[in-house]
Parts: sequence; structure tokens; C-alpha cells
Amino acid sequence: MKHNKNMQLWQSELDDSDEIGMAYWVEKTRNDFIFKQIIDTPAFERLYDISFLGAIDYTFKNKLSKENRNRATHSIYVASLANYIATNRNYDDDLRINIVVAALLHDIGHLPLSHSAEPYVKKMFGYGHHECGEKIINGEVKIANELKLILNKYCCSSFIKSLLNNNISYIDGGDLFSNKINIDTIDGILRCLEYKSNNNLNINRMKIAKAAFLDLTNENSSFNELDTFWKGKDWIYSSFINTDIGIISDKFSQLFFEDENNVEITIDDMFSNESIWKRKYSRMFNIFKKIKNNEIPECILSQKFDITSRKYTVHPDEYKFSDRYSYTKLSKSIEINIAPTDNNNVQLNLELMLNYEGR
Repeated sequence: MKHNKNMQLWQSELDDSDEIGMAYWVEKTRNDFIFKQIIDTPAFERLYDISFLGAIDYTFKNKLSKENRNRATHSIYVASLANYIATNRNYDDDLRINIVVAALLHDIGHLPLSHSAEPYVKKMFGYGHHECGEKIINGEVKIANELKLILNKYCCSSFIKSLLNNNISYIDGGDLFSNKINIDTIDGILRCLEYKSNNNLNINRMKIAKAAFLDLTNENSSFNELDTFWKGKDWIYSSFINTDIGIISDKFSQLFFEDENNVEITIDDMFSNESIWKRKYSRMFNIFKKIKNNEIPECILSQKFDITSRKYTVHPDEYKFSDRYSYTKLSKSIEINIAPTDNNNVQLNLELMLNYEGR
């Protein structure tokens, strides 16, 4: 299947000078002899048909183009940040190549609908996208055959897996993947802001990466960039991911497969794509359209279930990176109820129907 691989850069990143600009590093990474081979494999191409935010891609009226709402584009951006940092740290070519390839492959095991249906899959099969990613990197599934040959020729797969499992030290670039502010979250949060068309602070990927990994002498300048990013991350979770539409979309994705009347998910489905899922699970995607129009699936009415709420806080009086940026998780019990309407239809005011109990 051919995918549209055109990417659009946010305005704040079109204004950078050449070698610190996102456009420069994206093109440099995409056109690299080794990285291009990986990007062109069936294993990686599958990610063009895996939505970045899963079910929310189908239920939220977002502002970002489809070409920028998939795991492939996200992975290329993360790899471009890795390439920029590794180059400016003067890593040797072997280390740089392995770091960039790890960044390209950090989401290689994502299921269709990304995280949305993953809790059900983990319950059924005992593993999720991290383990699927290792199976692909190891060449254990058919779609990975071509990728495995490239990795064997140019890379060290065990080192790549150690990077992705946060088992590599700072000296060898492990911090790019393990830091609180890492290359994955830098692009992920910026991409979510672009979903909402809310990057009015003009947060810039390259400037955040520079502040987090390269600019170790200008502390005040770095903190200004990183503080803004951390506050943006808090806004994304409180005002987007963990809002009514996000919670309902993800929960329905899981409950759909628990219904014994629906088609059962298989291991092969975990390594397929959303075009296949749209055919096999057409009813689920039809209900996504209803959620987009503020109609609630009856299967989740009056059910209680748990969600995890996240709070990201900047402590301005702290000057140690690990202390300045903190986050807390709170488990909440939630119940979804129908809000009354004048015409007694199932259509809802989604903002009124979530009742929380903090735990």
C-alpha cells in the first residue's frame, strides 16, 4: 500500500536557520543511505497506517493533516532529533547510526489504534507494543524480514534494544531515550499541540532538544525553553488526552473487543494496520464516527472503570533538572452517564457526564 509521506512543519519551525532547523534534519535523516532503507521496509511503512493518538484520531475534530497524524511521521521526527543531538555531541558514526535507528524503531511495534486498544490486548496475550517491537527487531515475524537484514548489516540490534529499554548510559546516548524530557516526548507533545492547533507559544522541537541535551552552559535560557515545554505537556494531558472525548474513545476501543458478539482479535492483527482493521472491525469505526458527533456507545454507559490522571509541575526554585520537573499520577474511578437532553436522544453534552472519584 502506498502512503502519502508529505509532512508539514509548524510555522515556529520554518523560521530556523538551516542547520538548527527541523526541516534540515528531517530531510537529512530521511535521505540518509541507511535510514532510508529502514524507512522503506514493510515493517516501518506499516506505521504510516497507525494513527498517532489511536481512537482519538477518529473521534476528535483535529487541525493536523493525516500525513502528520501517524506513527511513521512521528518516528522520523524523533529520529531527526536523535540525529541532530548525536551529530552535535560528536558521536562517532557507528554510535550515531545506532542511536538514530533506535529512534526510528522506538514505536515499530505499535498496534493499530496505538495505545487505545492495547490494555485489552495485554490482558488477552500478555504483552503489548514494546514486546511486539522486540519481536520485529528480532525478525520473529514475517513483516520484519527485510528490516532484519538491514539491521544485521549496519547495526547492533542488542544495543538498539538496550537503548529502547533505557539500559544504556548517558555517555552512549541513553539519556536521549530515558530523560524526563526525551526525544520521544518532545515530538509527541508538540504533535499533540498541533492536533489542537494550540502551539501559540511557538514551542520549537529543535530549541527544546538543544536546551535538554546540548546547551549545558546557559542554564537560564535552557530553563525558559524547558519550563514552557513542561507546562505544555501538562496542558495536553489535562485538556486533551484525559478529557471526555479521549477517555470515551479509548475505553470503547477496549470494550468493543470484550463483547463476545464482535470479531475476535488475533496475534496477526497486532502486526497489521488500520486499513485492515477498518474492514475487519467496521462496526467499531462506524461507532467512532458517532462519538465524533457526541453520541455515546451504549456499552460504556453507567460502567465504572479506572483511569490514570497525570499532573506535570515546574518548580521554579529548583535548579537541578531532576527536581525542577516533576509529575504525579492519580488513579481515578470514573462513571459515564447520560446527560439529560430536551429531546431524550442519546446525543450528549460530553463535558457534563464524567463523575470522578480520586483515589
